[in-house]
Amino acid sequence: MWTAVLFTLIATAWAQSDSESRPITFQTAPQCDCSAIQTKLDQQDQRVLFMFNLLQNGHSKALDKLDHRVTQMLDQLQNAHATELNQLKLSISEMFDLQQSKTESIHNDYFTKMDKVEHRVLRMVSHHQKETESIFSGLMQIIENDDGKDLVQDNLTEQSVSQAVSDRHLSVVNNVKVQYVDTPFGSNWIVILQRTNGSVCFARPWKEYRNGFGTVGREYWFGLENMHQLTKDTPYELVVEMTALNSDEKRYARYDRFEIGSEDQQYPLVKLGLHSGSAGDGLSHHRFVSFSTYDSGAYSKTSNSYGCGGWWFDGSFDSYLTGEWGATSWSGIWWGKFKTGESWTSLKTVRMMIRAI
Repeated sequence: MWTAVLFTLIATAWAQSDSESRPITFQTAPQCDCSAIQTKLDQQDQRVLFMFNLLQNGHSKALDKLDHRVTQMLDQLQNAHATELNQLKLSISEMFDLQQSKTESIHNDYFTKMDKVEHRVLRMVSHHQKETESIFSGLMQIIENDDGKDLVQDNLTEQSVSQAVSDRHLSVVNNVKVQYVDTPFGSNWIVILQRTNGSVCFARPWKEYRNGFGTVGREYWFGLENMHQLTKDTPYELVVEMTALNSDEKRYARYDRFEIGSEDQQYPLVKLGLHSGSAGDGLSHHRFVSFSTYDSGAYSKTSNSYGCGGWWFDGSFDSYLTGEWGATSWSGIWWGKFKTGESWTSLKTVRMMIRAI
């Protein structure tokens, strides 16, 4: 056993000795060009760096453009919003001002109309009071007159008394009751308008001017429909007697033709002949002009502005015989060219009369 071990140790030592005595050889690695590789790597790195810088610059410019566009859009939106807001504010302000103006206009118009109505009512009350006083005075005169005692004893009304006193002058023509009077111009004249003392209010609506009002023989209006019915088929002439308010001077104007149109035409002065007389021509300007009252007609506003009487109003007018009695303004009774040197004259009494030719 020990022999085998020893032999093994000797063999091992010999093997080690033999290996140390032989030279060891190494295989040489192939040579490489490191500088060329480094150059290529540097070039590649530069290309990558260049492309990176290029991409970075392009991205920066794109971002700048995008930012600029966004800023512009925001400014535009802000400006548009401000403009629309200003326009809205302006529209609201204009609407408010318009509404306020309309409200003030309605308010002023309401009170203006109320003032006119109040003025008209007071004037009508005053005129009716004067008319009542005039009627009472007339009745007292009839009572004092022997011829009138029987009428009072029969309990006749004031209108019946007036008609009875004037019966000798009354007649019916074309179903129209008329009053004939005798004048310096001859007989058989029909009175169509009479103003003497302001006892009858002439601030009346269209219906009353159409049908007539007042008392025959005193202050009254004959009625446009009656004038039309009389003059539409038969030629008539016209005389206007006038007395100045301040001087009691009397003058007259005469026209050789006179005709009134129908209600459908608004009762225009369709015919007015040649003028003559001591007073100037204050009516020819109104030829072919339609009639107007404060509630109807082409010139109802003119009537409202000048005492609310009815007349053949035009844009301008040369006479006004249905105005407020006693007034010395354009709202009163007046005649243009009453005498030479005067453009118009206030009147105290007026009588318009027509006669068949």
